[in-house]
This record gives sequence, C-alpha cells and structure tokens, in this order.
Amino acid sequence: MPSLPPSMLPHQPGSGPNAELRMLRNLLMAGCVAVLVNALLELSHGRLSPWDRWAYPLITVVFACGAALLHWRPRWERLVRRVTVVTLNVYLGAALYLVLLAQQGPPDLYQLVSNLYWLPLTYGCAFIFLSRRDALIVSACMYVTLFGGIFWLLQHGVIDPGPVPLGVILSNVAIAQLIYVVLLLAISNLRLDYLRTRERAEWMQQIAASDPLTGLANRRALNERLVGSMALLERHGQPLSLLMLDIDDFKQINDEHGHASGDAVLVELAGLMSEQLRVSDQLGRWGGEEFLVLAASTPLEAALELAERIRSATQAYRFSHGRPVTVSIGVAQAVSGERPEQLVARADVALYEAKRLGRNQVRLHRMDAQPGPHADTR
Repeated sequence: MPSLPPSMLPHQPGSGPNAELRMLRNLLMAGCVAVLVNALLELSHGRLSPWDRWAYPLITVVFACGAALLHWRPRWERLVRRVTVVTLNVYLGAALYLVLLAQQGPPDLYQLVSNLYWLPLTYGCAFIFLSRRDALIVSACMYVTLFGGIFWLLQHGVIDPGPVPLGVILSNVAIAQLIYVVLLLAISNLRLDYLRTRERAEWMQQIAASDPLTGLANRRALNERLVGSMALLERHGQPLSLLMLDIDDFKQINDEHGHASGDAVLVELAGLMSEQLRVSDQLGRWGGEEFLVLAASTPLEAALELAERIRSATQAYRFSHGRPVTVSIGVAQAVSGERPEQLVARADVALYEAKRLGRNQVRLHRMDAQPGPHADTR
C-alpha cells in the first residue's frame, strides 16, 4: 500500500482540529468540576487531607487555565497537553507516596483506596493528551516510579502494612494498572487505524471529485452539485444560473507554445476565475478547455455581470506564456421542471453562439427564445 501524504496522517498534538480542541477543553472543564465536587464531599465528611487542601485548588487552576488557553491561545495546545499530564501524574503519584509514608503506623485505608481508584487517570490522561509514543513513555515511568518504589519500600520495611495484606493488594493493583496500559495502547492503535482509514477515504473521495491539473471540481462533482442545486430550485424556488466557459483558440496555444504552456493557461485561468467568484459559487473543469460555474441563488442579471467580470479579467490578465487569452461564455438560468442536462445543453448552445459570433463575448440562452446577446465587449 502506498504511503500517505503528510496531510493524510492523523493529527498530532499541537495541530489538532477544532473538534479535538473542543474535546480537550471540555475534558479540562469536567476535570475542574470533578475536583471541586470531590473536595466538597471530602470536606463535608471531614476526610480532606492537609495535602489536598492546597493541591485541589492548584489542580483546578491548572485545568481552568488550560481550558482558557485552548480557547484563546490554541497555539499553546502542546504546552497545555504536557502541563495537564505532568500535573495529574505528579499529584496522584505524590499523594500515594504521602499516604504510605507521611504517618506513623499503617496507612489510612480511606486515603489509600481513594488514591488507588484514581490512579488509572494517569494513563488515560496520557493517552488522550499525548502522542502514543509519549503516552507510553509517561505511563512506563509512572508505573516503575510508583510500584517499583513502593514494593522496594515494603520489602525493606519502610512502609508499615498494618493488619491488611498491603503487598497482595498493591500487587493486584499493579497487575490491573498494567492491563489498563495494554488496553489503552490497543485502543490507541485502533484509533490510529481508524483515522488513517477515514482520511484515506476522504482523500480518495477528494481525488475522485477533483481535476488533477487545476484542483477544481471535475465533471462528476459538478454534475452532483448541479443535481442538488436543481433540487433546491424545485423545493424552494432558489434561482440557479449556469456559466459555461471555453478558452478561445486553445488549440493554437498548444500548437504554438506547447502543451506545458497550455496546461499553465488552464491552471492560471482557474485561479483567476476563483478570485471573481463568491463562496457559494461552484467552479469546475467540465473537460478540455471548458469550465463550468454554478452560481447558486443568482438571478440572471447577476449571472451576466459575473460572466462579464470573468471575461474582462481574463482579457486583461498577463498569462505566463506571454500571449493574450480570451474566453467565450454561455449563460443560462434554470427553470422549474428542467432537467440538469437540459440546463447544461442550453448553456452550451449559448457558448456555441458566442464562438460563432466572434469569440471573447458573453451570450445568453433563454428558455423561451433563441440564444440572445449580451453586451459585446470585445
């Protein structure tokens, strides 16, 4: 399978889309709420430790500032991700060690259990906020630091296990944490495969709907857009005008200057026309040297003005091969009950009329009349 281009790779930290930024902001705000609710519950039951009295406000501030930075300064996303993971890992790791070491005798069972069931957040947060590689590094460091250190302290009698089988409990917790990391890694791999598959599908869809030379919509995409626009005309009476454009004497350009110059003219003209259009207009390459413009919500007068603007801009433009280029344009407005191919045929008739009458002009085809003239501004 060929490798994907850079734009096809899944988003890395620091360059995620808006949807991912919103998700991260929501997670940070949810973290603020969770910390505050937990603090109130522990305070109301007299279980808030001296360590947590200052740690909870600090974590809340870090999460809230991170959410604000993601909203107002998205370019700091990478920093926010790392600070969030470091803050959570340092807090949960230090809190567990404090429970085990900060008092004489066996650890407080509530504080121990409370810290142990929050511990998986360290790994989950790492895999959400960091790249897969960085998440694995952080998780491995956290795992070794916590359980390697704790079991060493237990073995040397530094930690008093008390009446509970602390070593067995922590062994089960260590095994569970390892399973969590493996599961998170599997989920991360599945997500990566999903992103690659989705973006490849989107990339292939874009290729299938675009002209490889100009990057504009191709005939297939134009036909699909035309069918949709005609449906809007039928349902809501939304006006639709069609411009069919052909480069005058294009064969002569190829014969005299070569096909590379002809291709350059097509690309330059595509860019020039794009500058004349509105966001709602659809420009595409119909085939060869012919282009099509679907002007949605555009009455006939506005479509004629647009066509004339394109014609004038083309005539005034300095193309790279050094010779002037002109275009002929046929304009038609869709009417209710008309099929898409009929509208295209009428625009083509108007274009043929512009060619027959001398090129470099705009001609109009009305449904109830023969192709009519527009101002001949050659």
